[in-house]
Amino acid sequence: MKRMLLVLTLMLAVLIQLPNSTWALENTQEADVTEFKYKAVDAGYKNSVALTENGTVLAWGYNNDSKSNIPVGIKAKAISAGFYHTVVLLEDGTVRVWGGPSFCNVPVGLKGVKAIDTGMEYTLALKEDGTVVSWGSNAYIADIGAYKLPEGLAGIKDIAAGDYHSLALKEDGTILAWGSNNYGECNIPDNIGDVKSIATGDCFTAILSETGKLTVVGRINNKANNISDYTRFNYITAFRGKLVAITNDGTLCEFGGGDTVLGYKERQIYSECTNPIAIAIGYDHCLILEEDGKLVAAGDNSQNQCNIPANYIAVAAGNQHCIALTSRNSVIGYGDPMCFGAYTDGIIPYNKNIRAIYAAYYYCALIDTNDNLKIVGIPHNDVPGSLSNIKAVAATEYYMAVLNNDGTVKVYGEFGYKYKVPEGLNNVAAISASDSHITILKNDGTVIDLLDRIDKKELIHENMGKVKSVSAGLGYTLALKEDGTVVGWDMYNTPLNLPSNWENVKSISTNKVGLLAIAVKEDGTLVGLNSGTYKDIIDSTENVKAVSIYSNKITFLKEDGSILTYGLDYNFAYSYPGLENDIWKIPSQISLMNAAKIGICDLNSDGNINMMDIIRLALSFGAVNSDANYDLNCDFDRDGTINMADVVFIARYFGEKIQ
Repeated sequence: MKRMLLVLTLMLAVLIQLPNSTWALENTQEADVTEFKYKAVDAGYKNSVALTENGTVLAWGYNNDSKSNIPVGIKAKAISAGFYHTVVLLEDGTVRVWGGPSFCNVPVGLKGVKAIDTGMEYTLALKEDGTVVSWGSNAYIADIGAYKLPEGLAGIKDIAAGDYHSLALKEDGTILAWGSNNYGECNIPDNIGDVKSIATGDCFTAILSETGKLTVVGRINNKANNISDYTRFNYITAFRGKLVAITNDGTLCEFGGGDTVLGYKERQIYSECTNPIAIAIGYDHCLILEEDGKLVAAGDNSQNQCNIPANYIAVAAGNQHCIALTSRNSVIGYGDPMCFGAYTDGIIPYNKNIRAIYAAYYYCALIDTNDNLKIVGIPHNDVPGSLSNIKAVAATEYYMAVLNNDGTVKVYGEFGYKYKVPEGLNNVAAISASDSHITILKNDGTVIDLLDRIDKKELIHENMGKVKSVSAGLGYTLALKEDGTVVGWDMYNTPLNLPSNWENVKSISTNKVGLLAIAVKEDGTLVGLNSGTYKDIIDSTENVKAVSIYSNKITFLKEDGSILTYGLDYNFAYSYPGLENDIWKIPSQISLMNAAKIGICDLNSDGNINMMDIIRLALSFGAVNSDANYDLNCDFDRDGTINMADVVFIARYFGEKIQ
């Protein structure tokens, strides 16, 4: 009891005296969330891990056993993602592990490590002196011993950990294999030649020679293989029943990718990448590292594992879907997959170098950095699949209006004929559209509404002063002026009586098929018009950058780059997690970092960092990972000891709430 009180007193002193302290072990700095350049990637069971050029480790996707809770500030030189755990090799040659407790018991005093690899439930570490260390849980494969090292293992220059067997490449070029050999995966052929790299799956071993020859023994995807005499590869990787290779010309080839693909058959995968130099494959997804340090993701996105960390900078809501534009000029989508061309994994075609996004009834319009327009999903009749020299788009259920780079406007779609663009109209700055009309803002501040009315085809508003933007709602128009005020009118030119708090506004959004309108104020708060059932949401949501509305869907882009969507009622197998009470939360990279830092401090999972968490840490303070009272969850930096570095870390976030 005296020891516990002493530790508690010490912790309280830290909380009082070091409210702004940083992690003592690291000179931690916030990562640049705008753009990353990566040098290594790996993928596990529905999770992804990447290492940036500056040594920052980012982890995202499925977070069972907290395997993605890697704190910001960790500086590493290698990473490895297992089925149940994530391993990081730090710059000082020590190792940290996040995941299930039985996989995180790094041997005390382990240092001088130069390479790591993860198996199903174990880890291999190659030391600078050529020896190998292993640890983990062998309960699942107790009779196989994949991590039980052969005696006299030395002179090793590379390692590979599979599900049930392991490999070691010696300096003299020979390969040692141990563990399960049910399918001959440990029967290494002779005369392979100079070995470039090795890889292991669940029941197979892959060996790449310096000449580019690929040799495989065992069974891929539980099918006998006859891969032989391939001499055109320069990179291989494996995960469970999959083997992926990169050819000399940059083609990505997969062997044994699924139940419908025979193990010995080869197929090309995901051609939309440039100069791939490495690839990581997980349970049902892959990450491709390009020569310029960028990542491309493909495959199942049910746990956000394909959402490469980035800030979101724009959002657009459609009838049954939403899309978001990242700071990497790529797009993610969530909702009905038919709105993305039936791409159920959320990966959208033409998804490179996108600068602007728009969502309509059942499709998306994307404008790239070369001003080319691409349509994905199910557009209206007479809407072209692509256009060029496009500045902006305004799309609804029945038609699509485009603003060309030359300042002219054209309307497409089966009902587009109802809206007559005035002859000679040019010098247009912006457009907006709803199911009732098209609104055009000219460079001189004139606003024109194109109407679907027999008695009148347009309303012209001149001498309005400096108009910043316009937004067309169902039966009304709003205009945001540069002084932060908003004016509006209906389609009979009757002024709208806007609430007095519609001032200091920085952006506006209207419902294309309804009466709701929302203004975002300079301080990030919201004000609504015809708010109805959304009044409480509008009144309580803060730190908002922009809003998009369609029907009963509202999507907020927050200042931290995260996204919050209400009313998306379409549910399907491949969707984003977190759909609770009809609310979708899509994290940005900032949100991911905050979750990693703050979430792991909530030791009792009550949603708050409070004294209960401090007490739990106190009970194991001073313990090392070989002690009975060692609590892995309290060892935030995974250095094998619960010490003052962990105290300072939790002190930094004391009082925080988990969002």
